Amino acid sequence: MVEENAAAQFRRKQEKEDGFTALSGLWGQSLSKAKEYGFTHKEILPILKEIICEPVLTAHPTEAKRASVLEIHRDLYLLFVKKENKIWTDLEQNTIREEIKVQLERLWRTGEILLHKPDIRSERRNIEYYLRNVFPNVLHELDQRFFHAWEQSGGHLDDVSDPKLIPTIRFGNWIGGDRDGHPFVTNEITNETLTLFSQYAREIHKNKCIELTKFLSLSDRIQSPPIEFLDRLELWHEEHKSISPEVKNRNPNEPWRQYCSFLIEKIDNQISIQEYSEHLLFLRESLIAIGAKKIAKHYVFPMERLAVSIGFHLAKTDIRQNSVYHAIAIEQILKTSGKEEWNYLEWTEEKKYNGF
Repeated sequence: MVEENAAAQFRRKQEKEDGFTALSGLWGQSLSKAKEYGFTHKEILPILKEIICEPVLTAHPTEAKRASVLEIHRDLYLLFVKKENKIWTDLEQNTIREEIKVQLERLWRTGEILLHKPDIRSERRNIEYYLRNVFPNVLHELDQRFFHAWEQSGGHLDDVSDPKLIPTIRFGNWIGGDRDGHPFVTNEITNETLTLFSQYAREIHKNKCIELTKFLSLSDRIQSPPIEFLDRLELWHEEHKSISPEVKNRNPNEPWRQYCSFLIEKIDNQISIQEYSEHLLFLRESLIAIGAKKIAKHYVFPMERLAVSIGFHLAKTDIRQNSVYHAIAIEQILKTSGKEEWNYLEWTEEKKYNGF
């Protein structure tokens, strides 16, 4: 972790001294090279929405760590980063050092390795830590780096204001769906995994909406909401009469907070990701309409991007199966269909490739 932090600090120093194109593999250098090759931003723009990066999480026994250990590792790393700040007094520096020592002692006194071979649910809990606590919180930072590189390379930010028209990160997963050589992955486990991931995704979005409620303390006495916004809000008050009085009493004259409260209720009521995304877009546009463009971009846009990335499914779980099972199924289909050459297992690769 010390090495990782040192590497991060070195990259920051290099970017600060040599510019945003200095680091290989990042947006700054990639866009700069595209310009050198003769591509204009207008030509690059339609390609951006086609770029999707999908890291896939798998269970690897040599890398498995308990969730408790992962949390301590995270706390330690954040303390290392905190210690890099030059503003601290000697007393504050010593306090941070003591905090680091406390976390190290926690780590030493915590059982770091799994004493038994982890079952499917244990393996799944390991990746859940990243999917729930780490990845959703760094997506906005990655987008910020893209926006900075786009603008520094000569592009206009208005051209990349649609969350669905810029590069996307989504997540894949094998645990709970990979039957290839893993006999303990059953239909029950797969169904449980998909259900839990959907539940976690909704919890993440719900928590983001709760945070958003704190930030959108805009008063209708200072700015008049768009008529369309007020119409929808009134409709939601009619639709959700059970909570409408509470919402009004809790946030009088704060319609945007009321909107967020109803959005939380709708997430609990199992709206689709398409509906949720549309409601976020409507919210962002209502803020832009009153001139609160910075607030819309800083608070609502990242939530739209998160909806694009994790939806209400969190991560795409691949259902993988040993090829023998597929071959047996195909043989049964061919035989039942009355095909003379139904013995698919004996076919050559060329015959399988060329079809029936």
